[in-house]
Amino acid sequence: MISPGMYNFLFCILSINAFSIIITISLVLFILDFTYIVTIESYRISDRSFSMSSLPTRKLKHKNS
Repeated sequence: MISPGMYNFLFCILSINAFSIIITISLVLFILDFTYIVTIESYRISDRSFSMSSLPTRKLKHKNS
């Protein structure tokens, strides 16, 4: 038979494990979200700079005299 003190001990162990699992999952999701945001923003910045550099340049008209 398990004593009430043992129940409290097991509950503490399980709650610590559940808490550490929740913290681990939260950190992983935060890191994934952060890397996704950084990737999308860097893509937008590089896309914007590429589109700005690939704008057609204005050609000077030569006068025929």
